[in-house]
Amino acid sequence: DQVLITKGPGIEATALFGVTFRSSLEEVLGADTARQASELFRQMSVVKDCRTAAAIGVRNRGVTTMHDATECGLYGGLVEVARASGVGMRIDQQAIPVPEVVSRVCGHFGMNPFHAISEGTLIVTCKPFRAQALLAAFGGVSIPAAIIGEVTEKEQGMVLVEGADEKELVHPRVDPFWAAFGQAMAVLRGF
Repeated sequence: DQVLITKGPGIEATALFGVTFRSSLEEVLGADTARQASELFRQMSVVKDCRTAAAIGVRNRGVTTMHDATECGLYGGLVEVARASGVGMRIDQQAIPVPEVVSRVCGHFGMNPFHAISEGTLIVTCKPFRAQALLAAFGGVSIPAAIIGEVTEKEQGMVLVEGADEKELVHPRVDPFWAAFGQAMAVLRGF
């Protein structure tokens, strides 16, 4: 099966910082970035994503799993899907679309966007013969999506391809959002 995602990583973390710390973001990263971050708040749902995916067919006709990448972000969600399905995965990090606003906001607050809370990002596994149809279906309803890897045998493990390098893709265990959010709140309150 192919592994696809919608929207990219770090959606929820970026949106929550955008809504909660908009003035601070405007000062440091500019009004456009602050506005874009706060607008992601409306993207923190996968209902439309799930309905779109299911409409192309399920099980042997298309979509085999769907999972919202919440706590511990995209990488945590990928590991959770693989464990629950009894499979491995081979993920190409360069194929993962990271919105510029996510990179800027997560970078500013010291969060790895691949590990940060990401409600709104849907992880989908899909039969290869339906992957392009699924991408087209997402595009037809203005949901950005990408094929980021493939399902493998469990014995092959979780592999993250970073350019010419390969390493094990592990569950982050701790989501960086909470510490970053707490620190930002302390600064905002003058502690």
